[in-house]
Amino acid sequence: MKSNILLCFLCFNLGVFCFGQIGHGGIPYSFRKSNLAYSDVPTMYLPRMDNQQLLENEMNVSSDNHKTGYQFGVEVPVDFSLENSGMWEMLENGDRLWRLKVKSTDALSLNLIFDEFFIPEHSKLFIYTADKSYVTGAFTHKNNQSSGIFSTALYPSDEIVLEYYESNMDKDLSKIRLTTVVHAYKDLFGKRGTYGSSGSCNININCSAGADYQNIKRAVALILNGSYAYCSGTLLNNVRQDGSPFFLTANHCISYASIVNRFVFVFNYESADCEGRNEKQTYSINGSTLLARDVYSDFCLLLLNDTPTQEMIPYYAGWDASAVQHKSAAGIHHPNGDLKKISITTSRLKYAKYVEDNPDFPDSTHWELVWTQGTTEGGSSGSALFNSSKRVVGQLEGGTASCSYTSGADYYGRIAYSWTNNNSGYSNKRLDVWLDPDKTGKLVIDGYDPFGTSIAEPQDNNRVSFCSLYPNPAKDMVNISSQEQEFEYEMYNINAQKLLQGVGNNGNVSVSLQSFANGIYFVRITSVQGVQMLKFIIQR
Repeated sequence: MKSNILLCFLCFNLGVFCFGQIGHGGIPYSFRKSNLAYSDVPTMYLPRMDNQQLLENEMNVSSDNHKTGYQFGVEVPVDFSLENSGMWEMLENGDRLWRLKVKSTDALSLNLIFDEFFIPEHSKLFIYTADKSYVTGAFTHKNNQSSGIFSTALYPSDEIVLEYYESNMDKDLSKIRLTTVVHAYKDLFGKRGTYGSSGSCNININCSAGADYQNIKRAVALILNGSYAYCSGTLLNNVRQDGSPFFLTANHCISYASIVNRFVFVFNYESADCEGRNEKQTYSINGSTLLARDVYSDFCLLLLNDTPTQEMIPYYAGWDASAVQHKSAAGIHHPNGDLKKISITTSRLKYAKYVEDNPDFPDSTHWELVWTQGTTEGGSSGSALFNSSKRVVGQLEGGTASCSYTSGADYYGRIAYSWTNNNSGYSNKRLDVWLDPDKTGKLVIDGYDPFGTSIAEPQDNNRVSFCSLYPNPAKDMVNISSQEQEFEYEMYNINAQKLLQGVGNNGNVSVSLQSFANGIYFVRITSVQGVQMLKFIIQR
């Protein structure tokens, strides 16, 4: 499948510093040509909006907080195309350049939906903020979708520029029609304050509670739908283990079948530390195909339009469709569109059904649970429930759990029920047809790491063949002990950034942690016996 990743880079003083990777290579043509006047580019102004008034006018659309999602903006209908907007410029080689500015004053971010999007083979589109600090592209023929719909991730500005480079071999073949601009009145970038749209009892995935979930978290994504941080979902493995991008979410997230064409799936949207102060690089995939869904267990299986590439560090979660009743579980999700969180229950899951008062709904379609740590909120819908073996056993439909009602129950549609959906005769109402297409009969499989980037789990509380680390969790100091008198050590954060290095003598060294935030860290130890990687947690 095609690579359709929305990545970004920063430009300072008209130079380019790349903190992500450009979609399909290159930089906008106008960045290299000083003779192309930026001031001459036409600007389309959206009607002015009062962010504070929009906040005051906002109201919940459902009494079930797990079905509301998180609205962060207003969708403004527009009709901007190559034919009726912007400015064309003829270039010396016979190619053409089209540019258009779009401004929505005081928007905290903008994102776009194109109802017509077709880029010919030799041409390309870039989209960037007016200050050139955030650029996506190049979008090429590899980004074309059969639906003709193309949605973008968010741009942290109230003014963006569309720049289309048309090769003379592609003249008049392109279709670019922008039909929706989302004016954000809430800030999903955290640039005007700290992150945290969810309740205070939620736990960042990179706190100590998430230490054992550092591989499986890579399968979890936030679903953007226009002006909503809509739902959560999970990339699933299949029996063939061929990297097909199957994606599990909730049926109630799909109000009509074609809505999945405009979804944007945001991976790696999490804090780099426990406190939630530092964001990590995110990667987004545009659009999907609806494969199967049903109301009884509220499951929905999608196929993403594009296969995650190595830069995304993807992980395909394993699953358990057996009838085993699990003794504990964890949920990884995006409550209220917030950074990735984890919730944990240490109690046995109960068989249940979500619609208790409907006799037409079968029994035992769901797992019922009460959280020991954390909770779920609007935007958590569709997120996976993982058993103690880190396999998916269900997806969230709803419940009453919240930070203000910690004893409230949540309900997850069971993978075991959705597997055949009570022996449904329709392939679009069951999971097994898609996840086990060769009918092997397997009901349990592990996760799949296509690029071998998984983090090795520690052995026996960080005791390995020649070295150990203690205390763990640590506060202000950690000690490394080795059977070898001399060894070298390097300390990394979860972004694989080296934080410090040093040498241990006499088989021991104490390392100060006072300058580091709470979170998960790794120490690489090298001696004549080899190399060991140890994981530890800073928790104060």
